[in-house]
Amino acid sequence: MLLLTDVSAASEVASSLVSSLGFVLGMEALGAGIALLAGMGPGIGEGYIGGKAVEAIARQPEAGGVITRTMIIGDVISETGTVYAFVFAMLCMFLQPFSSTITSLMPEAANNTPTLAGLIDLITG
Repeated sequence: MLLLTDVSAASEVASSLVSSLGFVLGMEALGAGIALLAGMGPGIGEGYIGGKAVEAIARQPEAGGVITRTMIIGDVISETGTVYAFVFAMLCMFLQPFSSTITSLMPEAANNTPTLAGLIDLITG
């Protein structure tokens, strides 16, 4: 069982985790996941629009063309936010713009990604 008996060792572990490139990569992945959650709202809205369009066409079949056209325009407009969120998520996941900025500003951060063995050595002294 590993116990942290030295406060300086614990702060050293915490500072190496926070300043590491692994932390930045993890936050990029988290941001990409949150951005992909943005697709839920427009999906729910488009389903609601489609249901209301079907109800309207059932009430007035002769206005079906106008209702369908208006529904499609509304769907396209609401889908743009989802497309932007998807593009942002893919940029974060594959181009990793923030980690490349960190490594260009702090070259030592590229070699500072902690490993499990390194963390165990820091904790046990």
